[in-house]
Amino acid sequence: MIRIEKLNLLFSMKMFYNSALMLVEDCINTYNDTVSMKNWIV
Repeated sequence: MIRIEKLNLLFSMKMFYNSALMLVEDCINTYNDTVSMKNWIV
């Protein structure tokens, strides 16, 4: 039982880590788009 709970915890931590990474990537992409847009305007 304890082993399964540990696996579930690890899995949910991995999911959380992945979604956090995706969020960071999203922010970076948005920032890069904004910067390149500014470069186009200027």
